Amino acid sequence: MCISILLAAHNPQIGRISGPLKPEFTINTIGVSLIFLLSGLSLKVQELASAAKDFKLNAAIQTFNLGAGPLLGLAFQPLFALARVDARLATGLLIVSCLPTTVNMCIVLSGAAGANLALAVFNAVVSNFLGVFIAPATIFACVGTTSINIPYLQVIKKLVYKVVFPVFLGITLRAKIPALKKRLELPSSKLPLKLLTEGILVSIIYTTFCQSFLEGLAVTGRDLIGVAVAVPTFHLLSLWLMFLVARAMTSKRDEQITAMFVGSQKTLAFGMPLIRTIFETSPSMALYSAPLLFIHPSQLLIGSMITPFLRNYIEAGKTGGREEGWPSKDRILSS
Repeated sequence: MCISILLAAHNPQIGRISGPLKPEFTINTIGVSLIFLLSGLSLKVQELASAAKDFKLNAAIQTFNLGAGPLLGLAFQPLFALARVDARLATGLLIVSCLPTTVNMCIVLSGAAGANLALAVFNAVVSNFLGVFIAPATIFACVGTTSINIPYLQVIKKLVYKVVFPVFLGITLRAKIPALKKRLELPSSKLPLKLLTEGILVSIIYTTFCQSFLEGLAVTGRDLIGVAVAVPTFHLLSLWLMFLVARAMTSKRDEQITAMFVGSQKTLAFGMPLIRTIFETSPSMALYSAPLLFIHPSQLLIGSMITPFLRNYIEAGKTGGREEGWPSKDRILSS
C-alpha cells in the first residue's frame, strides 16, 4: 500500500484519469464491478435476506451515515474557525459529511476483517440509493445552496450496473452452478479471491493518489495542515461513534465491525460529481473538493491499518476470548 502511494507520487501521470492505465475504465468500472461480483459469489441468498430483516441495525447504520454524519460535520465548523483555516475548506468537510457511504471500500474492508459481508452489501446499496435524494437535500440545508441540479438517473444507472448487477450476477452464478459453489466453499479458494480483492484495493489507492497529486488541493500552509488533521480525525471519530452505536445494538462482533465501516465512510465516487454539479460555476469549487480528496485515502489508510486488529477482535468473539483484538482509540491514533 505504501509502495503504491510512493509510486503515485513519483509518476502520477501513469494512473491519472485518461492516462495509460485508463483507471476510469479498468479500475473504476471493471475493478469495482469485479469486487462486487466476488462479493456476490461469496454471498448466500439466505445471508442477504437475513441482513435485510435486521431492521433496527440497518436503520441505525443509515441514520448515522446520512443523519448523524452531517451533525458531526457541523460540530467541526467552529474548530476550523478557531484554527483560522479557510472557511471554504470547513464547508468542504460539511459537504463530505452529508454524503452516503462508499460503494466498494466498506465491503472490501468488511470482508478483509472477516465481518458480515451480506450486511455490508445490503447497506452499501441502500445508502447510495437513499443518498441520491438525501445528500443533495442535506447539503442544501447545511450549506445553503440555492440551485441544485443532480443527474439522478445517471447516478442510479451507475449504481445499478457497477454494484447491484455484479452482486446479483455473483449470487446467481453461485446458486445455479453447483460445481462453482462447491469450488468456492473449498478453503483453498479463499486465498486467491482475497489476493485478487486486495490487489484491486491497492489499485484503487494508487490511481486515487495519482489523480490527487496531479490535481493538487489548492491549499497551502495552515490550510493544508488544518485539512490534513481535521479529515482523518473526523473519520476516526465517526468510526468510533458508529462502533459504540453498533455495539449497543448487537452482540455479534462481525455485525459491529460491518456497521462501523459502512456507517462511517463517505463516497468519493458520488461526492465528486455531486460537488462539481452543485458548485460548477463557483470559483471556490477546488477548495470545496479538497476535504473529499483527503477523505478517500484517509479511509483507505485507516481502514487497512486497523483491519488486522478488527479481525482478531471478531475471532476472539468466536472463541469466547477477551476483546484484546480491538484497538483502543489511542492505539488507532498512534498508528
